[in-house]
Amino acid sequence: MGKFQGRMTPEEAECSALIWAIQATSAFGYTKVIFEGDNSNVNRLINTKSDNPRLKHYLDTIKSWIPSFTSTEFIFTHREQNQCADTLVKKAIKSSTQWSLFNCCPHFLYPYVNNDIA
Repeated sequence: MGKFQGRMTPEEAECSALIWAIQATSAFGYTKVIFEGDNSNVNRLINTKSDNPRLKHYLDTIKSWIPSFTSTEFIFTHREQNQCADTLVKKAIKSSTQWSLFNCCPHFLYPYVNNDIA
C-alpha cells in the first residue's frame, strides 16, 4: 500500500503552489518574472485557452494575477533541470512546519543556484 498523498491531484498541487509563488513574488515587488514548473499539463493549460473543469478555479486565479506584472512567462522545466524547486519540495515534505518563506536564498540552495547561473 502506498503513502497517502492527500486529496489534491498533482495538477491541483502544482496550481496551488504556483498561486502561492505568484502572490509572494508580487508581494516582494518583482515585475518581470519567469515561473518554471515541472507539470507540463498545468503549463499547457496556463499558456493556451484550454479548459479543465477541475482546475478552473486555480487557472482563473493564476490568470487574474498575470496583469500584476509587466512581464510573465510560464515555462515547463523537467524536474531534473530545476534542482532548486526539487530540493525545496523535498525539504517541505520532510518538514514539520506547514510553510516557509525565504526572503533570501537559503544556504542549502546555494550549490543549485550557482549551477543554474553557470
